Amino acid sequence: MNLCEAVSMFSRSGLIGTLGPFDLVAVQANGITYYCFFVEETQTMLAYPKEAGYASFLKSFSDTRDEGTPLKEFNRKIEQDVLIICPGEKEPVLEKRPLEDVHVPQDPSLAEHLLEVLLKSGDFFVRWQDKETWMKGTGIAAMPEDIAPLVHEDGSVTPLFVKDIPITFDHAVATISDEARIVALKRKKQENVVVLNAMIFVCPVPLGHTYPFVQILFDKTRHKPVDAVMIEDFSKGHVTFVEHFLSLCGQEGIPAAMHCMDERSFYLYREISRSLDMMITLEDKTDEEMDGVCEGYVRALASVIRQGMEEADRHEHDGSCDHGR
Repeated sequence: MNLCEAVSMFSRSGLIGTLGPFDLVAVQANGITYYCFFVEETQTMLAYPKEAGYASFLKSFSDTRDEGTPLKEFNRKIEQDVLIICPGEKEPVLEKRPLEDVHVPQDPSLAEHLLEVLLKSGDFFVRWQDKETWMKGTGIAAMPEDIAPLVHEDGSVTPLFVKDIPITFDHAVATISDEARIVALKRKKQENVVVLNAMIFVCPVPLGHTYPFVQILFDKTRHKPVDAVMIEDFSKGHVTFVEHFLSLCGQEGIPAAMHCMDERSFYLYREISRSLDMMITLEDKTDEEMDGVCEGYVRALASVIRQGMEEADRHEHDGSCDHGR
């Protein structure tokens, strides 16, 4: 069975509509576990690979701070790790990897095998129709939201306790090991109460084939941005963000508090805030002023890149250069 045949059989089986009422369905295929959701209205299957993929789903749909602006909506989606199967589309199988755009997967056999396993389990789901009926009929004593069907490679189905899924959220955490630097910075505590807003986000303007990360520091007390810096890779370059913040503290003094508008900045600076006796909070409400500053940065960056491309194009075609002569 090739991918086209598997997609066709999956579509004809009606399993998307059958599996929808079960909410989460875990499927073991290709040696890993996919955490799957089925949307009958759009005839779409979303398969999140491994615990990291499931964590990307939970993070994406549980953080209300990521609602309200195009930038936050972009950040909510860009870090998802998911296989998208929609039989009615021209490209029925698409892949979304973290920090990458949606694309056709290089290895179609992964989706093919996943669908084959689901097709083997079809009789089970047709028999029980929904999760509550299955749990009642098999004597599973638990709340429906605490249980999910786990489909094994041979098509058999057993209960999976959702709380047993080993979910972890990895965050970069910065510290200051130089005690002399800590003492020197503390001497420069700002006399006036200053609140600093911090936000780290994936910039939707790609540089080459990658999306860069941006940190914006905004003086909420004086209503002005005080620092903005961009890096290519957060996991490798977040020290640059930290150094920009510490440099600001060295020049202006330590703020009384840092209000983090996203989890990435909160965890990055949480230990540093303790070392500097600076209050730190993870804001649970949107800040229109801060949102406007971040959106403005993105627009300005896009404008600079666009102008640079236009100038390069004119330079190439206006005949004024002598390259190659």
